[in-house]
Amino acid sequence: TRSQHGRRWLLGSALLLLGLTPAIAQECLDCHGSPGTSVSFKDGSHKDVTIDPPAWTSSVHGEAGVGCTDCHATHGEYPHPEVAARSARDYTLSHYTSCQACHEEQFQKQLDGVHLKVIAAGNKNAAVCSDCHNPHAQKKITGEDGRLLPEGRVGIPGTCARCHEAIQSRYRQSVHGRALVDGN
Repeated sequence: TRSQHGRRWLLGSALLLLGLTPAIAQECLDCHGSPGTSVSFKDGSHKDVTIDPPAWTSSVHGEAGVGCTDCHATHGEYPHPEVAARSARDYTLSHYTSCQACHEEQFQKQLDGVHLKVIAAGNKNAAVCSDCHNPHAQKKITGEDGRLLPEGRVGIPGTCARCHEAIQSRYRQSVHGRALVDGN
């Protein structure tokens, strides 16, 4: 809820002012802050689970004091329980609903989106929340009024280009794309 988010933001801000990373995040970063940390899956795929500590601390979630287990509830113990997902992609798909806890409105909107329709049709490669918004490094893209900030708006074409490069290239050349990038 908005009040929970506000309390977390205040706590996170206070910790940052004191130069502290929330203890639970630091405990996780002791391992996950080391480059090359990865998880292997039954199908042979791997997922890099390295978190860049400065990127986390300056992310919207780090600044808000969100704890790692707020999203990764099944990883609260160490050693972590065996991962049940068969592949790295299955792992991502099984965890994207954790965003709903804090981002209910956005989560509900994306349920009717093209990406989830493609997933429902059997294509597991279509984007879910964390494919576009890295929760461990995401900067604030909306204001307190819920509207998209200019820096968030300008970043959208580049985010889409990670999967849709040809479309983004054509968009960039259009009058709308040029206006967005040029700040009009």
